[in-house]
Amino acid sequence: MVEFDIHRGKIVDLQGIVELENNCFEDPYSENQISEDLASDNNLVLVAYDGELLIGYIDYKIVLDEAELLRIAVLKQYRGLGLGSKMIAESYNYLVGVKEIFLEVASNNKSAIQLYKKNSFDFVSVRTHYYKNGADAIVMKKEGIS
Repeated sequence: MVEFDIHRGKIVDLQGIVELENNCFEDPYSENQISEDLASDNNLVLVAYDGELLIGYIDYKIVLDEAELLRIAVLKQYRGLGLGSKMIAESYNYLVGVKEIFLEVASNNKSAIQLYKKNSFDFVSVRTHYYKNGADAIVMKKEGIS
């Protein structure tokens, strides 16, 4: 596995995250939303760098002993190198007290579903026509974080 620098996101990472959002998602988060998540004590945002280049990030919302994985993004040319799994694993070091992580993933996003299964997320349910494009969402959960 290739080594990358993964650390807690800061406001200095904002523009890089915005660019990553625009490159990776049909419905990207706004700069304001990302800025709020970076500043919030109820969010955990980790960023991954290859040298000076921001190549990935992960964003969680934390409420008591539960977290929701809101976003995970990796630049296309860095996919398949284990970075998604590495960011998920690194996040456990910060999610102290969290017992469960939930997420929604588009049913047609096979690579993301594979990533989550590889990282021990289990199927919970389906939310029909959840996304703007009409795709279903698969709800997944991981237990036993801390």
